[in-house]
Amino acid sequence: MAANQKQKLWALGFVIVAGNFVGSCGAAQTLEPLTRPIANHLDWSRPHSIGKMTQSDGKLSNNKLSADRYAAPLSVKSDNYDEFYNRGNTNVRQGRYEAAIADYTEAIRINPNRSEAYSNRGHAYSRQGNEEAAIADYSSAIRLNPNGYRAYFNRGNRYFAQQKYAPAIADYTAVIRINPNYHQAYYNRGNTYSAQGEYNAAIADYTASLRINPNEAAAHYNRATAYFQQKQYAAAIADYDAVIRLEPNDYRSYLRRGASHMQQGNLAQAKQDAEVAQRLACGRDDRACGMATRLFNAL
Repeated sequence: MAANQKQKLWALGFVIVAGNFVGSCGAAQTLEPLTRPIANHLDWSRPHSIGKMTQSDGKLSNNKLSADRYAAPLSVKSDNYDEFYNRGNTNVRQGRYEAAIADYTEAIRINPNRSEAYSNRGHAYSRQGNEEAAIADYSSAIRLNPNGYRAYFNRGNRYFAQQKYAPAIADYTAVIRINPNYHQAYYNRGNTYSAQGEYNAAIADYTASLRINPNEAAAHYNRATAYFQQKQYAAAIADYDAVIRLEPNDYRSYLRRGASHMQQGNLAQAKQDAEVAQRLACGRDDRACGMATRLFNAL
């Protein structure tokens, strides 16, 4: 970008620093990412994440019995593991996490050697925000079933939520060792590296995820952001292009692609992207609308 253009942007109180937009107050104003995050540009709501309860085979199951049967109270004398376990699953599906925890606890009392009750109780704890209890249950599930890669994945998510990045990376690495085609583990490990500023490692993991699932818009978006942090603007633009192809109304990608064009001095393309971002964001996202408007007016 020409020096006078940079001075113009500073005079307007608007410049791009390390991938974020800084306004006249000097505080970083980060765009919301493409997908639902728990941290910067992260999305943990991938298939088989904590959003889906898992058994050792990775599927929620009522063991071919009707879930409706377990909506009714059970006999206090029942020692049927499946009845408590399946009713716990029903309670989780209906958002009754405390009741689900009680049912899984009874299932564990009856048979403490089955991993799925620990794993699903861990899910219920995580939905309540009880990270330590969730991690303890996922650890028990792993002890009982060391090749249950989804328990490692879910525990890694809970470690990440606590900003315990080293054990999160270790768990995602264990998932990849057990199931090297599980692209979500590469993606989430890439998110963890990115959260630590290890952008080269993050780019490598997003690339591995995209080799398995090339149409994952979030992986393209997050890799583009990592490229931007590394000042690899052409590569960032290519990934934002891919996101826009997959998600044509994603105004965040237009805005960030415009920022990348601006860094390269391609002011006409930057202004065009800012205009599209304005049109898509205004009325939906006030912050992004304001950022797009300031970028457009500055060019």
